[in-house]
Amino acid sequence: MMRETKKSLRTGAAKILSIAFLRETSIVKAKRKAKGGRLPMLQPKHRRSRPIILVGFMGVGKTTVGTLLAERLGRPLKDSDQEIEKRMRMTIAAIFAQYGEPRFREIEREVVAELCRRKKPAVISLGGGAFVQEQTRRICLESGTVVHLELSWPLWAQRMEQLKNTRPLLQSKTMEEIRALYETRSSVYRMAHHTVKTDGLNADAIADRIIGLIT
Repeated sequence: MMRETKKSLRTGAAKILSIAFLRETSIVKAKRKAKGGRLPMLQPKHRRSRPIILVGFMGVGKTTVGTLLAERLGRPLKDSDQEIEKRMRMTIAAIFAQYGEPRFREIEREVVAELCRRKKPAVISLGGGAFVQEQTRRICLESGTVVHLELSWPLWAQRMEQLKNTRPLLQSKTMEEIRALYETRSSVYRMAHHTVKTDGLNADAIADRIIGLIT
């Protein structure tokens, strides 16, 4: 009698687990279908095996935050603009002046794709215009975990004067044109997997928030 009762309980429990598993599978499939076959969030184990890509408007602190992030996670830091300068043996400003923006964007896309393919995942800091380019953006979203560092316009505007000498796009634009560029690019940056609002935060606090998102 006792054996039959235990057997009945085991059978009942197995049925409950089976139903729960099927229900969970159905939910996951429904989410995939709703998102065009892709789940909305990256799984933790996949996050750890992918490069972390920092995007945001020029001068928001991507390289500074990236340096801290790389140290804490034991990863190399790669700055896309620095990698382009090494490859071309020219400054970004000189590349723009000699070859123009279209050619610069081609080189940038090749460099970003190569960084994303490396066996050891890195922390990658992208130049301000890189993620706006459709092909480069697709590479980043498919190959890495993309984090948008969002600094509000009033705070960014306070930094503009110190950025002009090293940012070719700022040198020939009015404040209104730069504001329009900021707004246009910001709408694209929000396609990243995560957005961290950086107003009032120092680099350490920003790095902490990113680690909390990806681990």
